[in-house]
Amino acid sequence: MADAKERATCKQALELALRAYNPIRAEVRTLEAEFDRTRAFLSASEQELQLASARSRLNVAAESVRVAEHALRSARQKSLRPGTDLVFSAPKSVSMQWAALAATGDAAAASVIEQAHDRAVRETFERMQSEFVMTRKRDPESNRRIFETVQGVIASQWRHFDARPTERQGSGAGVGEHSGESALKGVPDPQLHDHINLFAPVEGADGLIYAAYTDYIRRNIKALGAQYRSRLAVNLVQAGYAIEGDPQKNGMFFSLCGVSREQAKAFSARTADIEALIAQGKSAKAPQSPGQEWHVGQGKCSMRGSKPLHPWGWTPDW
Repeated sequence: MADAKERATCKQALELALRAYNPIRAEVRTLEAEFDRTRAFLSASEQELQLASARSRLNVAAESVRVAEHALRSARQKSLRPGTDLVFSAPKSVSMQWAALAATGDAAAASVIEQAHDRAVRETFERMQSEFVMTRKRDPESNRRIFETVQGVIASQWRHFDARPTERQGSGAGVGEHSGESALKGVPDPQLHDHINLFAPVEGADGLIYAAYTDYIRRNIKALGAQYRSRLAVNLVQAGYAIEGDPQKNGMFFSLCGVSREQAKAFSARTADIEALIAQGKSAKAPQSPGQEWHVGQGKCSMRGSKPLHPWGWTPDW
């Protein structure tokens, strides 16, 4: 909404600049065309003075148009979205259980958790695609904007198995040197999560290609996240795991039974760092010293990397 208001303001400013520019441009053209005809009545100096004054005003008006056009282009570029990154992250206790099984070589049991997560992600995304991804177009009769659901989308799915490393983890600080640090020296915390990159081109209800309108996803992101966790909980219970609600998160989150909150916090170094900054009245996203960057841009997945997943409903030969 803010982007749309900025574009409208810039467009209005450009229209005002053009209204001032066009009459002056017409005046200059008229003076130039009549230069020879008025030579007999006005001295050359008078003609040159009139034309120079008009050209000076035209240059000022042209600069106003240039500034307004640049502002409008910048505002339009802000609203260009090549795609939307959707993240589905399992509760910390689930990630810890997966990491423990994978570390001990129990690939089959770890795969059960990963498959439960995968089904929850895909079921939630399929609902997003069918109900929350829209297209926008104009009704030619009423000129009103119409929102419609889509027939198909293009998306890529990537799975990550750990959190971004903190600065302390990256330097390999030992256990116990900092509160809330990972229990493994120099190793990022386990965090099973998927990124689904939803690309902007989508197929509309009429079969034509439009730009995806994803504002409904952002407005309902908490509800969709709760749906993912609900489906994940069901899948894990069906696999034989016991779960319990997290009383500190209003019942919207769950954890595996047998994993205490203290254990989960020990594998949540990034959360500990963010909470410490908030307690100091600082922003978790802002640099804390000149030249320092926060962890948002750091590399991911140093434990096992990430992997692209094969298309849904298709089993690769490899």
